[in-house]
Amino acid sequence: MNQSNRCVVIISLFLFVHFLSASFTFAKNVKVLTWNVQMLPSKWSFLSKELQKKQQLRTQWILSYIKQNDFDILFFQEAFDAHFLKVLSDSLAAQYPYRIAPHQGGGVKLSNGLWTLSKFPITDLAHITYEAKSYPDLFAAKGAQLLCAEVETQKIFFINTHLQADDAKAKHASIRQRQLLQIKTQLITPYIHASDALICTGDYNIAAASDEHRHLKDILGLHDIIADFKMQLPTFSSKNYWNKGQEVTQRLDYFLSNLIALWPLKESIQLQTPSVYYKGQDIDMADHYGLAMSFELADALARNP
Repeated sequence: MNQSNRCVVIISLFLFVHFLSASFTFAKNVKVLTWNVQMLPSKWSFLSKELQKKQQLRTQWILSYIKQNDFDILFFQEAFDAHFLKVLSDSLAAQYPYRIAPHQGGGVKLSNGLWTLSKFPITDLAHITYEAKSYPDLFAAKGAQLLCAEVETQKIFFINTHLQADDAKAKHASIRQRQLLQIKTQLITPYIHASDALICTGDYNIAAASDEHRHLKDILGLHDIIADFKMQLPTFSSKNYWNKGQEVTQRLDYFLSNLIALWPLKESIQLQTPSVYYKGQDIDMADHYGLAMSFELADALARNP
């Protein structure tokens, strides 16, 4: 091959590789964690033992746990405690430079307790405060948060939420249905298009093996990823240090999705049960266990056959 022909081949290969890189967005795995961290406001702990949850100790434990794991996006619920928010915000600033802080309630109410930290750029699109609620949620601005994460050139929409507490009372089931309808009508319908990838996550206070679970999927029109894989991952357990005296072990936390342009990796879906041995006993880091999941974003060829 003479010099001129060799140059033609090299230029042709360069143009072909450039065309491929410009035409396709290659698949990428994204690892997310959802976790109700039970960080109630310690400044009010003198009012009730129910607010005394070793917040300062657990803040350091949770910080160490997050640093030791390689999550891309963190979705917290019950992130009310100011000390917890400041310590993690300061300590994880380099690792998670993008975040959406809890939206504050009016007057003496607590925030919504929803906190998102991300390695990827995220946009705070909208949030709602639930119109229907009952005790013990009357003193918090509980609601749902819609955000968009930009992973390389692709966008993924997430909704982080915490529904009405106390799944044992029938009246609370009715309230949760109204809250789900508010998510559907005020966040999903106006913001999410048919081609958009959507994952809803958080603490839904709905047992995965209940009639209410069917209503959850029907109202939102989404897949329960964990149930679809026929996995049993009880995020609320009577064996948990903080749930002594509780008789029920069940899953109350969720990854729900329209499964558009993303594929959950079954082997990556895991219950996170971190604990610390402290003063002669194992103490769980929160009363709920976390849920972790990795999913693969579809490349351009898969999304546009």
